[in-house]
Amino acid sequence: MKNFLKSYLPPILICAGIIALVISWGNGEKKRQCETVYGNLRRTAFTVSKCLQGAILVDFRGGVICSVRLGSIMKNIMNESDLKRIALLDKNKVLSDFGTKGPIPETTAADGEELSGNNYFFWHSPPPSVCDSVKKRRGKTDLNFTENQRFLITLDASRANRQIRNSKTRINMIVLLISSVTILLTSLWFYLVRSHKLKNQLSIAHERVERFKEFELAAFGLAHETRHPLGIIRATAQRIVKNGCCTDGRELAEKIIEEADITSSRLGEFMSYAKLKNPEPTQIDAKAFLTSLTELLRPDFEGKEIELNVNVGNHIIEADRDMLQRTTVNLLLNSLAACNSGDKINLNLTKNQQSGCLIVSDTGCGIPEKIKDEIFRPYVTGNKNGHGIGLAIVKKIADEHGWDIKVESEESNGTMFEICGIKIVENG
Repeated sequence: MKNFLKSYLPPILICAGIIALVISWGNGEKKRQCETVYGNLRRTAFTVSKCLQGAILVDFRGGVICSVRLGSIMKNIMNESDLKRIALLDKNKVLSDFGTKGPIPETTAADGEELSGNNYFFWHSPPPSVCDSVKKRRGKTDLNFTENQRFLITLDASRANRQIRNSKTRINMIVLLISSVTILLTSLWFYLVRSHKLKNQLSIAHERVERFKEFELAAFGLAHETRHPLGIIRATAQRIVKNGCCTDGRELAEKIIEEADITSSRLGEFMSYAKLKNPEPTQIDAKAFLTSLTELLRPDFEGKEIELNVNVGNHIIEADRDMLQRTTVNLLLNSLAACNSGDKINLNLTKNQQSGCLIVSDTGCGIPEKIKDEIFRPYVTGNKNGHGIGLAIVKKIADEHGWDIKVESEESNGTMFEICGIKIVENG
């Protein structure tokens, strides 16, 4: 976990920080675009309002202002392209109206604005100068401007809304593009970090393999060279026994021969494990092969009064014949060593989709819990007379073939070895 945080946390934080900054910039830019576009509407409405007030004051000074003249002024101002409506309101009651009819917003405040769909509303009270002019000319005009009245200016906001949508779309695309590029670069960073780690691990593994090969060669050579002096010792002990000597000397010589044979056997097994050849798969009639093999071993099982059951289908499998034989023999002998008189051993070959499973199970003593996880390691054995090489050879053969091997065992309740992934060429 510590290595993960050290390698991957910095790019994750940098990526998250960049994306957060980009999103923050996008939101701020959208807000600025809205303020700019709606600010243009506000300035347009304010300009129209000023023009309206100026025209009204000019006509008042000329003494010609009246409701008809006010309508003419409002009609002339309607030439503004985005202007949809100009109205004079008195507490939301329309006194004078030019342009497209439509909804009227609540204008309780003296001045204000509101955006509703594609309509932008801007309203304000008549300025004091206009109200004072009306009071001075009362009786000379049919207009009566008061502080409760409002000029309502409605602008078409569809173009502004379209600009906002286009701006938001453009900003969203920029944010998405930058975020995608950031994520892509972060993924590339991950890939490079992972690739660098894998390269280092591969290099270390390669060095270990080379060292193991050297150790294997040295161990094989040592085992091979050790067998020669063992042979000489055994031959010398045999001559002592043959030539005759005192009883104690003969017993010691026989003990030497026995121990030399045991040591030679162990060295032979070790050499078999260390120099296991590459598999040479051939097509094998599974039923004939395994039946013949078990018949050769049956006397050993009958000698211990152990029942051996063979259930193999008519399958043609593909495997190295010698390695398959060693695997089967090792598993059967391993079960034989774990069983007592009256126990049973079963050998099955079943088909699982396009591959086969070789299963050897017994009702013997089982594998001690403390060594069950390491049972396939060399020199790990639960049998006091075992060498701990047989199952290591089985595991190595399975690995060389690409087979999966697993073991299920419970002390005093037997053991089951299952090798799956054996290629079935055809059914016999």
